[in-house]
Amino acid sequence: MSGTGCNVVFEKPALQNIFSYCACVYASPASVLASMMRLNAAAMGGMLGTGAHQYNAVNMTNNLANQDYYNYMDRTIGLYNQGLAGQQDINHMGYGASDQLAQSLGANLMNQGNMAYAGVQNQNQANADRYNRDMGMLGGAAGAVSGFF
Repeated sequence: MSGTGCNVVFEKPALQNIFSYCACVYASPASVLASMMRLNAAAMGGMLGTGAHQYNAVNMTNNLANQDYYNYMDRTIGLYNQGLAGQQDINHMGYGASDQLAQSLGANLMNQGNMAYAGVQNQNQANADRYNRDMGMLGGAAGAVSGFF
């Protein structure tokens, strides 16, 4: 195959496959040469235009169309599988995110409970210290008053 062309990179590879694939049947040079040799031989033998010639032409056309179809399907299925490959384990991604969120919320609530407990414990200690201080002052005042009597 010869000629000139350009290389275009599409954002989505399916577009590239659609636009780069034409309805024209591509025949390899070897199959074209073999076909031409058969036609030449058929023309020399007087088979050109006969039912056998038509049968051979239809058979060759079907083979080329089948080859074209299977090449197209191979490309399409390859792109389809390539697109699905990025979606593997998507269900685990959601589970992992919700599991991490649950772990984080649990840790935050545990910290909140521990801080509330420590706050109450500190308040109780402050109340006990104030009670002891007040009792110490009351005891000291009572001792000072009893020392006068």
